[in-house]
Amino acid sequence: MAQPATSVNPDIAFLEGIDARVSRMEKGTYGNQPITYRMSADDEALTENEMERILSLMNGDDYVISPQNMNMGFRAGIVVATAEAQAPGLPLDSRWLLSFTDKQFPASYTWEQVADVYMGPRNLELLAQIGAEAPDPRKSRYDY
Repeated sequence: MAQPATSVNPDIAFLEGIDARVSRMEKGTYGNQPITYRMSADDEALTENEMERILSLMNGDDYVISPQNMNMGFRAGIVVATAEAQAPGLPLDSRWLLSFTDKQFPASYTWEQVADVYMGPRNLELLAQIGAEAPDPRKSRYDY
């Protein structure tokens, strides 16, 4: 008997597709221990349409957006993750879908515009539910 086809969420496919283009995993050492870490491909910027669609998905019930320190401490960046329960009634969990740095924003977007989205009431509520730290709207908090 054939297995039923699994449906692919087009928004998740979109976010993960961008992530594959704008970031990569690298291996290195930290304190003489091997580590794997995410680095942005700064020569790969988001397009206006991509950024518009990413931000349009936020402050609903499915995704969270949060600022992060990226590139081993050298860039302020953004992470987009799922906000989903594994089963009805269970606490929300998250899965990293996309990360990009401020250097990859389209030229017409500022940190403040993106902060307005991640500081939205529904996003803050979902971040708390997945156990994430409350974000700060200031870029300087994530740019060392």
